[in-house]
Amino acid sequence: MLGSLFTRITKSPLLWGGLTGFGFYALIQNKILTDATIVRYTAMHPVEYAITIMFFVGMASICLKFFDVRQHWGRLKFGTGLESIGERKLESPEAVRLIAQIDEHDKQFGKSLQTNRLRAILNNIRHSGTPERLDDDLRCMADDDYMRAEGDYGLTKIIIWAIPILGFLGTVIGIALAMGNLAPDALEESLPLVMEGLTVAFDTTALALALSMIIYFSQFATWRDEQKLLEEVSQLVDWELRGRFILRTASGEDSQLVTVRMMIEVVLETLQDLIQKQADIWDQAISASHSRYAMMASESATQMKTTLAVAMRENVETHAQALVKAEQELMQSSKRQAQEVAKTIHESVAALGEFQAGMVHQSEVLRDVINAAGDIAKLESQLNRNLSSLAEARYFEETLNSLAAAIHLLSSKQVSQVAVEPVTVARGKGKGQAA
Repeated sequence: MLGSLFTRITKSPLLWGGLTGFGFYALIQNKILTDATIVRYTAMHPVEYAITIMFFVGMASICLKFFDVRQHWGRLKFGTGLESIGERKLESPEAVRLIAQIDEHDKQFGKSLQTNRLRAILNNIRHSGTPERLDDDLRCMADDDYMRAEGDYGLTKIIIWAIPILGFLGTVIGIALAMGNLAPDALEESLPLVMEGLTVAFDTTALALALSMIIYFSQFATWRDEQKLLEEVSQLVDWELRGRFILRTASGEDSQLVTVRMMIEVVLETLQDLIQKQADIWDQAISASHSRYAMMASESATQMKTTLAVAMRENVETHAQALVKAEQELMQSSKRQAQEVAKTIHESVAALGEFQAGMVHQSEVLRDVINAAGDIAKLESQLNRNLSSLAEARYFEETLNSLAAAIHLLSSKQVSQVAVEPVTVARGKGKGQAA
């Protein structure tokens, strides 16, 4: 897009003509161009400025066209890139291969009039499926190129028409100035002013006629050169295509079939276009439906998201309240259990205290038993000595029985005391366990 715009600007005759006119009058204003005749006919009146600048624009258009024609003349020597015509004639579908050859040629040497015309005709053959209309295509393409080339001179023709009009306008203005400055009572004083007005009238007319003739002959020479170029291109294209394809000409009933077939092909092409248009319409409708459904889905998703967020918020609040309540109940239950455990521990400590007191008492009893056992041991040793002494006595057996009874009595008394103390300790221990 930017490249096309830049090409149009660089090939604009208005741009180059305006720049040339600006440079020309810059030379005059800076006293570089001082020729009296040039200054008189181009820079003495606004009409002369307009005629001169319009002349530069017209010449710029002709020069650009001349360089373009010369460029196409230069590209003729590069040919078209098509394979030579052999003995085997081609079918219509093979036009695609020839178009590819032309495209490769244009990539290497650039586009030209002959390659553009060949490409257009080959495309017609490819679409129609028959080369039977080759003569008509050659003639139509030649006419199109001729009319297009002639249309490129539209600006130049307008300038050739407009410059004499400006000259006549300058003539009218000059005569009007002369008549306005004419004073019959003072002819000698008004004569210079009258002559100045007439000078403007004649100078603008002379300048306009001269410049329009220059532009006209320049355009004629360029147009003749381009006509020769178009004729050469037509001959080259005709030589490249004629005899290359198989022509199936028919007569009588066959020609009617060919006509019907061509009509059917046209109808089929029309139907294909209609089908393509209908497919495009359906595609647009489906795209619009998809967009609408996507919008509805987005709105539904947003609404569902909002609803779920509210519901989840409510559920979270409910669960939070339930958790707080359960936590409070658990704390109260734990507190009660802790109190019960503390009470149980306290009772256990009290029972342990009682058990400890019982154990102390038991230890005292055991100490007394141990002391009593010591006394018994002493008593036994004494008895043994007594027995030894009594053995010699007469009444040894009676004494022995008496001592045995005494020992038995003493032993029974000590054993009864030992048996009473453990019972007391056992009762205290039972209370601790019950606590």
